[in-house]
Amino acid sequence: MFLKKFKMQDKSLSKLSAWVFLIPCFLIGLLSAIRWPSAWTATHALFDYSQGFAKRSFYGNFLSFFFDDKVSYIQITLINFIIFFGWSIILMIIIKKIIDLKLIDYRVGCLFFISPAFIFQVHTIGYLEHVAFFLFFLTLLIRNFYVHIIFKFIIISVIPFIHEGLLLMITPLIIFDTFLFLKKNNLRFKKIISLIVIISIIGTCINAISKKNDTEIAQYEKYINEKALDFNPRGDNIETLSNDHIKLFSIMSDYWTRLTHWSKLTLYTLILLPLPIFLTFNLIRLNQNKNNKYYFYTLIISCLSPILLIPIAFDIERWFAMIQFTTFATIFIVCYRKNFKFRFDQYSHLFQILFILTCLTSIPLMDQYYLV
Repeated sequence: MFLKKFKMQDKSLSKLSAWVFLIPCFLIGLLSAIRWPSAWTATHALFDYSQGFAKRSFYGNFLSFFFDDKVSYIQITLINFIIFFGWSIILMIIIKKIIDLKLIDYRVGCLFFISPAFIFQVHTIGYLEHVAFFLFFLTLLIRNFYVHIIFKFIIISVIPFIHEGLLLMITPLIIFDTFLFLKKNNLRFKKIISLIVIISIIGTCINAISKKNDTEIAQYEKYINEKALDFNPRGDNIETLSNDHIKLFSIMSDYWTRLTHWSKLTLYTLILLPLPIFLTFNLIRLNQNKNNKYYFYTLIISCLSPILLIPIAFDIERWFAMIQFTTFATIFIVCYRKNFKFRFDQYSHLFQILFILTCLTSIPLMDQYYLV
């Protein structure tokens, strides 16, 4: 009876530095899923344009300027970890800043680092989207208007050549951030945004329709195997360069006839999708610009665009985790760009339920790990 009602908002814990909460959650998320990058990711780093144009080869071609004819696994791994920790630290700094400004509850930042949104990215260190994450989050540190816009155009031009799927993974997030940046500087945004969209679509189409025939694949696989110094490249990764839309549609059609796929889809929808839907709803509910159709549409697409990959691409777990990632990133960017205060009001209990559900849910990883 002598115990006072505990309120996190006005007790000493709320006065502690956000680092006290963010760093342990970051370490929990990191240590729960970190692994050595797979041979699949290492193979991606070997792709280049020396044997002619090939999709998903921009990153490897860039690395080839710094390596000898042969590349070791440890070299690729070191670069992959630098890229991952690079964008993670930038994002953590931004989260810390908006927490200090009382624009967002520290629990949202903590939940991000212990949710599939972040943990799945830890598990897939070395995947090509991490290169895009690093480039994009780097722009958040550029304040000069002209340098920022030029860098954005450079990023949006090269992203499709890193991976054509980035059009739905992170490009909408970049477009939304550009929209907020232009609005903040009181500039007309329609022409610039339209140009960015056009460049993204053209680049994606060029890479999506590009493919190698069987003879070219055989020669390219031989070249990739010779380029790898001390590991065996994944042949099935190289074979993806021969996929066209008809072949991909045939493969995915068979994929959708499997009962196991539908059971996974149902499970992930029930467990992983409620959180991003709730956060997106809350973001729209609180925003004064929700009647602005450009703001509304770009925000929705920025949060939920990876959902469009579910029916057309493999790794269904990856896309559900990516939906969470882009939703959290959108929230952080809105708070950072607009000094927007993200709160839950009467929905705080629902957030607490989703927080607990996320913490108790084992993370669905790509190597046959499933939710329990």
